[in-house]
Amino acid sequence: MTLKPYYLKKSKERQMLPTILEFLKRKNVDFIDKQNICKLLKNNDKSLTEQLYELRDGYK
Repeated sequence: MTLKPYYLKKSKERQMLPTILEFLKRKNVDFIDKQNICKLLKNNDKSLTEQLYELRDGYK
């Protein structure tokens, strides 16, 4: 799945990514999530991109 359309608010990718990641987590599929994207996707107050920049820059 390409994530380029993720930035469009009503895209299928934006709606499906949290569901896919939660499914993998429930099925105990090992995947690397160094940036804790699963956790970030649950926080709808800020955009994922904004949160990742804050993590990169050391803000919380």
